[in-house]
Amino acid sequence: MDQRQFQTNAPLFYAQRLMLIYEKDYDASIQQDQHALLTGAWLCLKESWGCWLNELSIYMNLERVEGYQLNELALLFKAESPEGQLLLGLTEDSESWLTTLLVKIAEPTERVKLPTKASAPSLGLISLVPTDEVEEDVLIMRVLSEFKEYIESVRARQVEW
Repeated sequence: MDQRQFQTNAPLFYAQRLMLIYEKDYDASIQQDQHALLTGAWLCLKESWGCWLNELSIYMNLERVEGYQLNELALLFKAESPEGQLLLGLTEDSESWLTTLLVKIAEPTERVKLPTKASAPSLGLISLVPTDEVEEDVLIMRVLSEFKEYIESVRARQVEW
């Protein structure tokens, strides 16, 4: 594994570790600790995304001396490469892992949904929950998993070239 791949992978590993700690100590943790773990995971994903853009730019022969910034995707889209088009398609889908990632890394301390504990038993037999509402830890794990799958697929294509 070269240095750029390590730079991309390390924050992903740390985000995964933070989420394991979060899941393990969910019941015992105080709310501030839970928020710190979630924020830390988003910040790790943010760092990994920045490293990934630099790694991807080399793969696409678009290397810049100063590197890419987190939201400079327009330069990758203009290259009209398959990877640029794939990323463009992901940003156009409001529910894609990339769109979610870009929104959350812009404000990693903003909570998606505060966890609520039901103190009273539900009176109805059916509990209606909005379908677009998801727990933040589940969202992080989905983004993390899909981001890793994407990275692995691009690296596999690089080897083929």
